[in-house]
Amino acid sequence: MELKTCPNCGDKLNGLMSTKIIVDDKTRDFINLFIENKSEAYCSGCAPKSIGKFVSNAIEEKDALVKELQLLIRIVPIITAHSPLNWDYEVIEMVSSQSVAGTGLFTELSSSWADFLGTQSNSLNAKLSGGELNCKNQLRYKAAMLGGNGIIPTDIEYAEVGGAKAMLMVCMAGTAVRIKNQDEVFKNNAVNFIRINEIIKRIGFLNNLKYTSY
Repeated sequence: MELKTCPNCGDKLNGLMSTKIIVDDKTRDFINLFIENKSEAYCSGCAPKSIGKFVSNAIEEKDALVKELQLLIRIVPIITAHSPLNWDYEVIEMVSSQSVAGTGLFTELSSSWADFLGTQSNSLNAKLSGGELNCKNQLRYKAAMLGGNGIIPTDIEYAEVGGAKAMLMVCMAGTAVRIKNQDEVFKNNAVNFIRINEIIKRIGFLNNLKYTSY
């Protein structure tokens, strides 16, 4: 039976004073993902309002999840050993990361060695440390997105790139693994790894949402 009014908002459909129509099933299903009181149909009048609200909520939720993940992801271990003690794990795949930063150092080698070993050395160390941290976080995130909770055996390299521009690159690579006995390995942090998995799944769900704009 053809609907004369929208089941959701009650507005008239296809009348002399209305050009509203029922939206397609995909749009209905998208809206129903986010509400408890699901409707059998939505019209072209109420659907855009619902979609706009839910898309905004989805973006806010994803931003909050990413911030939470950035804090929790630090507990994912990055190990140089091939077979860490007591780890029962399965291999997923290789993960890699890169970080590039300007140094402003290599163009000033005419400076005295005292200066080089002092201020400039500290500056370089700070940039190296920042690059290493950035690479580690990239590795952890990539491993987590693959369902992993550890990276082994990690290798790190440094290189100057960009010629006269004096750009320093830090590269890291390792193998993402899924530790099966995480309760034993991580002990008090096991609950945080469960939360990381929940966040990754939810972010993946939000990233894959498809909707129609009107």
